[in-house]
Amino acid sequence: MTTFRDLGVEPEIADALESVGIIEPFPIQEMTLSVALAGTDLIGQARTGTGKTFAFAIPVIQRTVAPHDPAFQEMARPGKPQAL
Repeated sequence: MTTFRDLGVEPEIADALESVGIIEPFPIQEMTLSVALAGTDLIGQARTGTGKTFAFAIPVIQRTVAPHDPAFQEMARPGKPQAL
């Protein structure tokens, strides 16, 4: 069984998913998460209800830099949107 942690999802995010009963990634998530978390662009297509939203949102959340992160001040435009 592959877990979100196995795919490179940060422990805090994986813990949050597990706390609401989301333990195993869907196939679209298994295929895309490690690629998206590495910062590579990708296109994924799957039927409704197969996990595409989390496949998109988890990397966005994980790659977002918060004001308390050391990298925040090194950003080209601190405080501006990082994802749309």
